[in-house]
Amino acid sequence: MSVDARFEAARTRLVTIATTGTNGKTTTTSMVAAIVAAAGELPVRLTTVGAWVGADKIPAPTPTEEFLCTVETAVERGAKTLALEVTSKALGEGLASAEDIDTAMKL
Repeated sequence: MSVDARFEAARTRLVTIATTGTNGKTTTTSMVAAIVAAAGELPVRLTTVGAWVGADKIPAPTPTEEFLCTVETAVERGAKTLALEVTSKALGEGLASAEDIDTAMKL
């Protein structure tokens, strides 16, 4: 399956809450995941320092594989919400777009 097909298959099954801005992205993304966990859902968090589904860190050789493995694992485990840190580089290179994000915060 192509990268685009893998991404679309998983992304459409998760609500994505994205955080971008200058400072506090990783902390805010972690707080969103904690709120999701407190609501009784399986938290999924993807930041510049790593990716987790629940308490399990998701290892991958590249950022693209890390993203794909995280969202695919999240969907397999029944997660509903992805807390996603989005860098200005990802936005600038078109790796993240408004059509892929359900809710966004700019800090």
